[in-house]
Amino acid sequence: MQAMDLSARVRRIGESATLKVTRRAMQMKAQGIDVVDFGAGEPDFASPAVAVEAARQALADGFTKYTQNQGSRPCARRSPSATRSATARPGRPTRR
Repeated sequence: MQAMDLSARVRRIGESATLKVTRRAMQMKAQGIDVVDFGAGEPDFASPAVAVEAARQALADGFTKYTQNQGSRPCARRSPSATRSATARPGRPTRR
């Protein structure tokens, strides 16, 4: 197999910041340092059973496609009030 000839522009692309953080966390863990790695977003624990069951049920119910950009209608109807209460700060009014 012949090596691919990459352009100079492509050869200048460096390692992603996410992969650097992940690699460094792995190095630290190998040194025995207790590390919580948020680099690649890959959890080091099993998914909660309730989430696994909800995913199974959603697949069984036919939810196998991407939602519209604005999300599903049931979620969109619930989101504004949930977002307001989750982002409200003391002493600052929330918009309605």
